[in-house]
Amino acid sequence: MTPAELKEIIESSIEAKSFLSNWHYILMALLPFIGAFAGSFLKKRGESLAERRGFKSTLKRIETKVNSVKLIEEKISHDYLETREIHRIKREKIESIYLAIIKEREVLGQNLTIAASDAMRDLFWPSNEIQMYVSLYFKDDMEKELEYYLEHRRVLISRIRELSEENYSKVAIQGQKRVDTNMPYYRTYHQATVNIELGLEEQMKILTRP
Repeated sequence: MTPAELKEIIESSIEAKSFLSNWHYILMALLPFIGAFAGSFLKKRGESLAERRGFKSTLKRIETKVNSVKLIEEKISHDYLETREIHRIKREKIESIYLAIIKEREVLGQNLTIAASDAMRDLFWPSNEIQMYVSLYFKDDMEKELEYYLEHRRVLISRIRELSEENYSKVAIQGQKRVDTNMPYYRTYHQATVNIELGLEEQMKILTRP
């Protein structure tokens, strides 16, 4: 190897080393920017993912609330329609109770007159429509009226039966005095039916409120 060739190799090595050293410094200078860019990118990506998750969570909460509102609206609508139907039925039953009261008063009044006057005619006993309808549809609202009515209805019916038994035993005291003596039983019963009617009037006011 000649001295010229050795010199050329040494100079090439120096230039190559110098070239590598320059790239090393350039890379060192660029690394912070690359790191900052990567960090910023990752941060933005993380924020984007968090926002998407937050959006989905918010959307889910809104959907849940909307469904809850729909359920509440449906329940209110159902309860309203159900209440309207119940009120309609109760109004119809009030009319039925009034008619039953009129019929029962007439029948028991005739029974008392027949039994007290010793007319010896057949007696016709009324049904329990009044008790049945009031118990089914207005028991909680008209409990006292119903108890008072049933008590004096029983007393009147018992008295009519006693008079009938007296008539069959031929120990009855005939005449208007006997009728007048027993009329208080009917008047007390009549007042009990009036109390039922007054209670029904109050219920009708409630059922027809706007």
